[in-house]
Amino acid sequence: MGTIKECKSLVTYFKQSSLNSKLQKSLKQEVETRWNSKLEMLESINDQFEEISDLLSERDELDKIGSIDSNILQILINFLRKFREASDFLEGSKYPTLHMVIPWYKILINHCQVNISDNDALIQLKTVVGQIIVNKLKIENIYKIAVFFNPKMKQLKILEQSDALWVKDQIKQQCANLISQFTNDESDNSTNTVQERPTKRSRKEAKEITDFSQYYDSSSEEEEEDEVDQYLKLKAPKDKNLDLLQWWNDHKNEYPALAVLCAYYLSIPASSASSEREFSATGQTINERRTNLNPETVDSILILHSSLQ
Repeated sequence: MGTIKECKSLVTYFKQSSLNSKLQKSLKQEVETRWNSKLEMLESINDQFEEISDLLSERDELDKIGSIDSNILQILINFLRKFREASDFLEGSKYPTLHMVIPWYKILINHCQVNISDNDALIQLKTVVGQIIVNKLKIENIYKIAVFFNPKMKQLKILEQSDALWVKDQIKQQCANLISQFTNDESDNSTNTVQERPTKRSRKEAKEITDFSQYYDSSSEEEEEDEVDQYLKLKAPKDKNLDLLQWWNDHKNEYPALAVLCAYYLSIPASSASSEREFSATGQTINERRTNLNPETVDSILILHSSLQ
């Protein structure tokens, strides 16, 4: 949009003319490769709009800001703040994020829905950005599965019914595979013990080997529930600020197989921001004066740096 181009030109002029030093806070320029830098640029101008106008008026250069509509500037800022909120959460590294990809996707799509009260500029902006989100962001199956491990969303109402059924089926299969693996490991351990000589069965016991369960009344038997069924019947936690990892740590004995799957899926970050931060920290650690550091030493420094943040 024209307003954004004018803002970029204004920031460039203030930096080149040394006017930035006369402001309380320096104007920030947009960086194409940096998230939310466009919003930071607009906010830096909007917060000091009057001060910028006064400086330009003294130099008889109000034309530098004349094409910037303050109303449109505020509309852009309000619209983009929701995207910063989403990216700030999804780039976190101290808490699970993968299970919130789809919820944030839904929030942003709804944020781009046109309202009756929207003006022409906002309608155009919402239409373009909403289409970009749909075209650029692909909802992977792993995002759908991760939602299941949020106790507040375990019924998967956020997904289409077919997707919800597919996720529950996948989780059931994976749980069954884990339980089978646990059972095999236990049986392998039991073979290491001394085997006792089988005792001779009596005639009465031999007769009882025949299985007549196929003729039993079904009403007298209750189908055994697995972990997934028990988890789905659990009441959703009421805590608004639920610590997901702590919740699963408290319930790992109730749902051992699900807890293993949860540790696998929720350990996957939703974005590459955390790994990019580690690469940046590595570049700062290994500089010209520290080129002889051992790899083990570098690993230790990075682990300490990450844990102390």
